[in-house]
Amino acid sequence: MANAAPPSDRQIKAFETAQNHLRKARDLRDQGKVLAAMAAYRQAIAADAATLEAYLELGELYSLNNRPRQAVEVLDIGIGMALAQEIAGPEIGRYCCLLARNHEALGRMDLAAGALTKAVKYLPDDPLPFIALGDMQAGRGRYDLAVQAFRQALQLDPDNLEGWWAFGNAALKGRLPTAMQEAQRGLTALDPAQGAAYAELMKAALTGPSSTRP
Repeated sequence: MANAAPPSDRQIKAFETAQNHLRKARDLRDQGKVLAAMAAYRQAIAADAATLEAYLELGELYSLNNRPRQAVEVLDIGIGMALAQEIAGPEIGRYCCLLARNHEALGRMDLAAGALTKAVKYLPDDPLPFIALGDMQAGRGRYDLAVQAFRQALQLDPDNLEGWWAFGNAALKGRLPTAMQEAQRGLTALDPAQGAAYAELMKAALTGPSSTRP
C-alpha cells in the first residue's frame, strides 16, 4: 500500500492558522467572552475544515447558550468526523448525549433517541445515557423501552433512588406489572418507606386510573 502524500505547504499553513484560532477561542471561552469565542471557533473551521475539536467545542458552547439548532449542526459534523476517523470512547459518548439534548430541545425525538443510543455504545459503564434514554422514551410514551433503559442504568448504579422512581413511574404508566414489582423491590431495598409508598401507587395503578409519584 502506497504511503500517503506529505501535506502541502498550503495545508500546513491552514492547519497552523486553524490551531491559532482554536487556541484563541478557548482563551475567550474561558474568559466568558462567549460571542467572541464562537467567532474564533468559526474562524478555525473556516481556516481548516478538518479541525475536529472546533466543531465539538463550538457545539458545546452553542448548547450552553441555548442555541440548539446551531449546536446540532456543528455537533453532527464533529461527531461524524470523529467516527469516520475511528475516534470513539467516553468523550464522543458525552458529545452524543449533548447532541441528543439539543435534538430534544428542537422536538426531534427520534433523532434524540438515536443519538442517545449511540452515546450508550461509547459510555457502556455510565448510567447517565441510560437514564436520559429512559426519560426520553417515557416522554414518547414508549414505556417498555423506557423500562429497559432504566433497568440498564440501575444495573450500573443500583443505589440510585431517583433512578428506581423513574423506572417505577415508567412501569406504572405502561401498566407493566412485572416491572412494577421489580421497582417496588428495588425501592424497598434502599428505603422501606419509599417502597411502601410505591406499593400503594402500584396497587392503585392495577385497580384504577394510572398514578405516578408526584
